[in-house]
Amino acid sequence: MSTLAPLLAGKRRWVERHMNTTISVGGDLDDSVAQALFASISNDEARFSRFRPDSELAQLAVGDLEFDRASADLRHLLMLCDNLRVATEGWFEYEPRRRRSDPADPMLDPSAFAKGWIVGRAARVARVAGARNLVINAGGDVVVDAIDPTLPACRVGIRHPENPNAVAAVLGIRHGAVATSGTYERGDHIRGHRGATASVTVIGPDLGIADALSTAVFATGLGTRIPAWWTTFEQSYSLIVIDSEMRLAATEPAARMIIT
Repeated sequence: MSTLAPLLAGKRRWVERHMNTTISVGGDLDDSVAQALFASISNDEARFSRFRPDSELAQLAVGDLEFDRASADLRHLLMLCDNLRVATEGWFEYEPRRRRSDPADPMLDPSAFAKGWIVGRAARVARVAGARNLVINAGGDVVVDAIDPTLPACRVGIRHPENPNAVAAVLGIRHGAVATSGTYERGDHIRGHRGATASVTVIGPDLGIADALSTAVFATGLGTRIPAWWTTFEQSYSLIVIDSEMRLAATEPAARMIIT
């Protein structure tokens, strides 16, 4: 997914690499606000990355830190992950050992939620610091925030599953988050995926939840059929699904956001 936004024309952009992802930031903000945004991401990555052996999350995963002694932020992160696991009937998971043959595997991996959650926290830092018309692109997942109502909507393109140089649809977004899951984005590795779905895009207020839901719906492999548990989220989040035959289906209000 990529931003195609005329909204950012003529505005500065800042680009850094965090969480193994290129993150670009644009909008009406100065260097100090951009630095605060990236510092928030860097600090959270150091605390919650499962790839850093000294992170709080890694210490909890291997038993060097007791849950009751973990920070409030980490306990809140894992509580949100568990709520998502229950609400999606297990299609979102953050404890892979639940489905692994080795019950002693200490792996704890909230990455499908944590990356978006971390970026969303950073966006709030920037907004409080005065950022306006903010667009963050984190490896194809996008946050659009504090848009001047007199400006056009930010256009966000959903990549065509079979053609990396084409888009399957373009959305007009004024506020919120857009996250996409598909084999072309992350490799054919999402547990449970049965192959009838080429990509899933979720639009809603929170990037962490949107990212987790796109992963969960993609994992079901139901193509353009919507899983029954989606009703839990449909008041705040909407879906665009492309199946293996390149047919597109969208729920409201995402269907009304499609420009082309």
